[in-house]
Amino acid sequence: MPQLNANPTLRTIGAVAALLLMSQIPGESLAQDPKPQRPAGVELGELRTSAALESNVRYVTNRGQGGLRYCYEKTLQYNRRGGEVVLEWTINAEGGVVGDALTCSTIDNRGVESCLQRVVRRWRFKPCKGGDCQVSQTVLFHNTTYDETRSCSNKPGS
Repeated sequence: MPQLNANPTLRTIGAVAALLLMSQIPGESLAQDPKPQRPAGVELGELRTSAALESNVRYVTNRGQGGLRYCYEKTLQYNRRGGEVVLEWTINAEGGVVGDALTCSTIDNRGVESCLQRVVRRWRFKPCKGGDCQVSQTVLFHNTTYDETRSCSNKPGS
């Protein structure tokens, strides 16, 4: 007759699984974190532009969120602050970005701010008819310690 659990590796795996099941608190899963944390991320806030451009600008900015997130996340190990940035730029007749600026930032990190401007300069939009078009986009950055009061509307002097 063959022996059950003759393989030592299977016995070890079975023992570990049994220990995990025995240590589980009734009603809770093994992977559940007692304090759910908000992941670092980017949220697009208020957008101001002409009605004719709005859908194209939303499309491009939504697709460009990965670049904005990269700028923020690369500094998280040094600067854990969340905050808000208001980006303004001009779309020219060819659809390129010219005249970009940060009109407000509560991130207080020049590295992140200049990275954000570089990302926006690479975006391409549908050509603006009748001259240059202005765009203003609020971007919220958050992590597990995001402070809701650190917004441009609450910044002294704004």
